[in-house]
Amino acid sequence: AIYTVATGDDPAFDGWYTCQGIPTEENNYSGQNFPRWCNERAGEILALAEKDFEISLSREQRFPLYEEFFYLWTDEVPVIPLFSNTRVGVGRVGFENLKPGPTQFGPDTWNFWEWILKK
Repeated sequence: AIYTVATGDDPAFDGWYTCQGIPTEENNYSGQNFPRWCNERAGEILALAEKDFEISLSREQRFPLYEEFFYLWTDEVPVIPLFSNTRVGVGRVGFENLKPGPTQFGPDTWNFWEWILKK
């Protein structure tokens, strides 16, 4: 099967790769874990990283959890990502302060008041 996935600026995998996210008759076919990957430890990790408010708000505390999650994920290979969409930005020489947006949804002109064009 081929699935399309668009992630946000902040990783969130609960529902995608948890046992509870597998669509079944018991949960009225809700959830987005279409590959049906169920790893209890991965679910525990995601619950901590994404639902425990003290951990979920700390990048330093979440990183080791996501690191362990991806070790489990790549060990069992529930899916194989084929590509990732990338936005490419270009600017001419002398055009200063053109910066990528602060979020994936930020327009290219988000900081236009800082732009400077020099000859």
